[in-house]
Amino acid sequence: MPVPAAAGIHMSGIGVGATILTLGNVPVHVISHQAGGLDPISLPLIAGQLVAGQHPAGLGANLHHNQVHGAADHTDRTRIFPADIRSFGAILGAPALTQYVGGINSYIGWAFDPAADEYISGTCPLPGDWSSGGIVVTLYWTRNAGGAGNVYLGILLNSMSVGDTLQGVGAARSVTSAVPDVDLLAASVLASVGGVAAGDLIKLAVYRLGTNVADTYASDAILVGVKLEYTADM
Repeated sequence: MPVPAAAGIHMSGIGVGATILTLGNVPVHVISHQAGGLDPISLPLIAGQLVAGQHPAGLGANLHHNQVHGAADHTDRTRIFPADIRSFGAILGAPALTQYVGGINSYIGWAFDPAADEYISGTCPLPGDWSSGGIVVTLYWTRNAGGAGNVYLGILLNSMSVGDTLQGVGAARSVTSAVPDVDLLAASVLASVGGVAAGDLIKLAVYRLGTNVADTYASDAILVGVKLEYTADM
């Protein structure tokens, strides 16, 4: 079966049973012969993929990695970096880092009181592969008591470079969410916060405004985790 020609691709025999395939002057693959000559299926496929700049499994992987490529070559550049709430501290009111349930079924979270405004704060570095856009914060929380109603949660996010003041408050974002069932996980996503740069130190405060009219739940809201998302450069 004839092999279709491909610009820049050359074939030369290296002995009985094999042919070497080169792209320009770079050898990229050794192709086995069948009894009747070159494999009539794999060779045209390989040639076509090389011309298209692709690399099938086990073939010419170095061709891909030697190309200059960046953010435009990647379709999913969302990255996640967690903030360890156990390293946070109370800065307003009396929120308490508490263990719930007990035994191996336990979980740990910050308890925010009803009818009070309470804040915790901590820091985490923004990874160096940040590319563009803002940071999206998700608060994971629950309740450990009965009742129904809504909880008013929010954040203050301040992205700081060396030389910036540590007293900056940062951008505020808030959300009102209905309480989940007892000990069931809820996730409240807040609007993106801009004004960040790769390598910045993120100062993040998380709060419950129990005095806000939108907060109608009469028991503790328990923060169990925080997720931050950003867009990477590749």
